[in-house]
Amino acid sequence: MLELKTGKWKRKWKFQRKYFIEGSCVLEDRFFILTWMEHICFVFSLKNPENKLKEIGRPSYPTEGWGLTTDGKIIDPETGIVTDYIDCTGLLPDKLRTKTTDVLNGIARDPSDGSIYVTGKYWPRLYKISY
Repeated sequence: MLELKTGKWKRKWKFQRKYFIEGSCVLEDRFFILTWMEHICFVFSLKNPENKLKEIGRPSYPTEGWGLTTDGKIIDPETGIVTDYIDCTGLLPDKLRTKTTDVLNGIARDPSDGSIYVTGKYWPRLYKISY
């Protein structure tokens, strides 16, 4: 987990090298972490006496895992179907792109105000989306 204001790590976890970790989010008292091609979602409980992550499940899914965020209803928790989306086409201006600039792939939601933050691989900016 990253401290947004300072850019410093608050917490880090190490996974086996065979997993390519791609997306994560917190919903209520659970922390979800997706893998890109391994079809595994690590689920951790955030409520335990030691204040440590406790793995409580590893459900699988049939697609690639990418960015993940939630407000508790963007994605239908019962079916896993995406119910809404935001089109970020053209978000990063051409003048900020370099040879290493790659795809939009980072997303997070601030539960305090509902803002969504997005960025991409080797992007020089983080964008706040309010709706």
